[in-house]
Amino acid sequence: MEMIAMEAHKRHKAAVMVTHDQRVLDLADAVYRMEDGRLVRQ
Repeated sequence: MEMIAMEAHKRHKAAVMVTHDQRVLDLADAVYRMEDGRLVRQ
């Protein structure tokens, strides 16, 4: 996961990661949660 984040930053691209693992949230620039069928930014 860390390699994906590093490559995305290096290439100025976006990477979308979907996970239930709270430990990887520190790698993200933005975190969204699904609440009542809608995406909500944390």
